[in-house]
Amino acid sequence: MTRQADAEILRERAVAIVADHGETSAISGVPVKIAKWNGLRIMLSLGGELLDMWHGAKVFSVRRHESGTLEIVNFKRGPWEAALSEGSPASD
Repeated sequence: MTRQADAEILRERAVAIVADHGETSAISGVPVKIAKWNGLRIMLSLGGELLDMWHGAKVFSVRRHESGTLEIVNFKRGPWEAALSEGSPASD
């Protein structure tokens, strides 16, 4: 699979996790939903256009444009990818 295709799949999984387990918050006045999942912190803008993930440091950041194109801002491969698929909600 290509990096772009992998990013689409990871984003889809992260959005589903945030939808099911996220809590609404605001960062610098911007409304977001944040979920913690198996050592990951996932943040999604309430408009759905920005998604960021941290596994200690930021490991993934994508932006969905109005055209539907997914722009990869940051994508550092690592064990967090498996943690996203295999994880469970975490309180830490």
